[in-house]
Amino acid sequence: MSKRLTWNEIYERAIDTACGDYRLVAKDNARQEVRELVLKVHKYDIETAEIPENEVDYYCGLHCIEFYDNGSISYYAI
Repeated sequence: MSKRLTWNEIYERAIDTACGDYRLVAKDNARQEVRELVLKVHKYDIETAEIPENEVDYYCGLHCIEFYDNGSISYYAI
C-alpha cells in the first residue's frame, strides 16, 4: 500500500519538473479533484480565485484531504 500524500507533498515534488512528468501530472490531477469536490460541497469554483493553488491548500486543510501518488483523492472529511 502506498503512502498517502498531502497537497504540500504533491505540490513540492512537482516543482522544477518538465511537462508530462508524472509528478506534474499528479499535481494537476490533485488540483482538479479538489476543484470538483469543492464545487460539489461548497458550490464554489476555485478557478475563479486569484491564486487557485492557495484555495486548494485551504480546502485540503479544511477537509483533511490526502492523495494517492497519482493525485487522486485517497481521503477527505466533510
